Amino acid sequence: MDLPGMDDITVGDGDEIKGDLGYVVSIKYTGTYQSGSGSAKPLPGLPKPDQVVQIPLGVNVVVIGFELGLLGMKVHGKRRITIPPDLAYGSAGLAGFGDSVLLPEESTLIFEVELVQLDKVPIETDETLDKTIDFTKTPRSR
Repeated sequence: MDLPGMDDITVGDGDEIKGDLGYVVSIKYTGTYQSGSGSAKPLPGLPKPDQVVQIPLGVNVVVIGFELGLLGMKVHGKRRITIPPDLAYGSAGLAGFGDSVLLPEESTLIFEVELVQLDKVPIETDETLDKTIDFTKTPRSR
């Protein structure tokens, strides 16, 4: 698995996104995709570039490469995130209605993101859940 490419355009001066759960980011972003050796094309369905969007992290709202690309970013920062296909939609691509295709298979996604605000929110958990998971055991052997 490749990691997303991250290029800080402007390093922020506020709070930093860490790798734990419970963050909601407020961002402005634009995005393009590139399939094969073709030129970059705009991603369909994105908000307007000046529109602030709130995204909770760690709950599969966006592709994993987008979340990984935000790690370490600080409020007021701007970053270019290049997401390889295996951290985006991979060999499946993204289907549209009927036979249409929104994103071809093996597309690389490129985002320019501005982190406007970072909020830490409490995570509600079911107290009956085991807080530690032993990944060496199969579900049947627990």
